[in-house]
Amino acid sequence: MKEPAPELTLGGVLGRLSEYLDGLADEIHAVEFVIGEELGSGLSQATSGITRLQRLDFVRQSLEDLAILTLALSRQSKGDLPPGIGAQLRLDATRHLLRSKSRSHWAVAQDESLGDVDLF
Repeated sequence: MKEPAPELTLGGVLGRLSEYLDGLADEIHAVEFVIGEELGSGLSQATSGITRLQRLDFVRQSLEDLAILTLALSRQSKGDLPPGIGAQLRLDATRHLLRSKSRSHWAVAQDESLGDVDLF
């Protein structure tokens, strides 16, 4: 006998999406570690490759923030955002998603990706 399909709810989907995003962030963190181990001190700050590696770190941090945000949303029954959720996010680019339209969230993301990288 076939079990009935579970009821789809917004909270349930957002909760699973949060877990998925967090898993993706973990995968990227593992890749960052491997790259750091392989390259070691052979990668200087002057190398253009460091900029590309910063993008990987930015994607990981963005996924972590999105996991936090979707988990918070999944726990809201009225559809509103919990107070202080922005303070739990690391990046301005993801906090910008909580603001009304002003500057493109992608433009903020591009600017922010030029920060420090957490590889080593």
